[in-house]
Amino acid sequence: MSFCNPPLTDLPCSLFLCTHLEKLYLVFNQISKIPPQISNLVNLRELYLHYNQLEILPSELFSKLNFTFHNLPSLALNKLEKLDISNNKIINISENLTKLTKLKELDVSENPLSSPLNNVAASGMEPLMKYLKNGTLPASPKPTDTFESPGEEAKHNENGNLSETGTYRFP
Repeated sequence: MSFCNPPLTDLPCSLFLCTHLEKLYLVFNQISKIPPQISNLVNLRELYLHYNQLEILPSELFSKLNFTFHNLPSLALNKLEKLDISNNKIINISENLTKLTKLKELDVSENPLSSPLNNVAASGMEPLMKYLKNGTLPASPKPTDTFESPGEEAKHNENGNLSETGTYRFP
């Protein structure tokens, strides 16, 4: 299902009655908040929210349902495999995102993410999920090799970065 023309600011309540919905495109809208009823879409596999005005991900994405299946509590959107929240106004991402265990694709690009989250997110989904789960930054490799342009003397600044002579330092 797709909603984008004319641009929406709010979602219609009837949308959340479509419990068999598997793909939802809410792109190029003016949506700033996703209502709690998103948790009703228990069969949702793909959720596209790029180019909106979202500042936070709704906690309902990570909520447990009010009922259990085979005596196990179930996550509301436990079938979600693709989530695109790029080009919004999201500053922080909750560690609860790691509860979406079926998630295979995640796009958080072009958001004003806080540091160091922005650097980790730029590395891809796997480092981001590890960071959110463990709260620690991935280890950075230490510089080991230096390549110098022929005939030029190596000149590095005090941080060991690229100099004006064409000297490169590789990790």
